[in-house]
Amino acid sequence: MSDEPTRPDKPKRSPLRPQRPTADQESSQESPKPETKPTEPQQKKRWASEPESASQRLTDIREKMARTALEFSQHKLNKTQFNAIYGHYQEQRKIIEQIVSRDPLNQGWKQVGRSGRTSFLRDHFQAMPQNYVIFLHHKTQALMGDGERPDMQQIGKLLRVLWSQATPKKGIARMTLREKTHLVMAVGDYGVTFVTFDRGPSGAQMQRVHDLHRDFERANQIFLAREQIQRKKMVFPQRSLLENRL
Repeated sequence: MSDEPTRPDKPKRSPLRPQRPTADQESSQESPKPETKPTEPQQKKRWASEPESASQRLTDIREKMARTALEFSQHKLNKTQFNAIYGHYQEQRKIIEQIVSRDPLNQGWKQVGRSGRTSFLRDHFQAMPQNYVIFLHHKTQALMGDGERPDMQQIGKLLRVLWSQATPKKGIARMTLREKTHLVMAVGDYGVTFVTFDRGPSGAQMQRVHDLHRDFERANQIFLAREQIQRKKMVFPQRSLLENRL
C-alpha cells in the first residue's frame, strides 16, 4: 500500500484578528446537505435475496432443483446426494403449495426453504474412502496401502486382467462391490491405485483419485523408472484420502 498522502500545512492566522470571508467567498461555499434516509426501494435492495411472495419462493426452489439435476449430470453429486437434496427441495415445494392452497394469506411459507440444510445433506451423504492400495505394474504384492481391509479377491481379478496386457491402458474406472461399496481404479504409467468408497463417489472424487495416483508417479518417478523401489524414500499422496476423513 502507498503511504497516506501528506496534508498541506494550514495557513497561519492571527488569533487576535481572524479573517472574515468576503461576500463572494460566502456565496461560493456549498451549504451542507441534509442527511437523507434511504428510500423504500433502497431498503428493499438489502433484502433482495428474500422472496417477497410464495410464488417467488416456489420459483427459487424449482431453480434449485434444476441446478441439482445439472450437478448430477456433471458428476458433481453421487446418486445418494442427489436423491437426498432433490427430495429435500421437493418436500419444501409440496409444503409451500399446501400452505398457499389452504390459505393464500398465510405467511407460513416464509419459514420454508431456508438455506443451509442442503449443505448438511451434501456433506452427510458424500462418499467416504475406506482404504487405498497401490500396486506396481505386473506385481502381485502391494507396494503400499492403508485403511480397512479391501476386497482383495476382486482386486486380484482386476490385476490379472491388467497384467495380461503388455502395456495396461491408463485411465480411471469404477465398479460396484458387495454391500453397495464402490471400488475406484486409477491406472498410470508405472502402477495402479485402488480406493474403496462406502457409496458411489462423485466425478470430482474419482478425479481426485486419478490426480493422487498421477502425483504419486510424478513425485517418485526416479525410483519407478529405474525400478529401484525404496519405500522409505518415497512419498504417497494417497494417504491424504484417509487423513482428511471426517
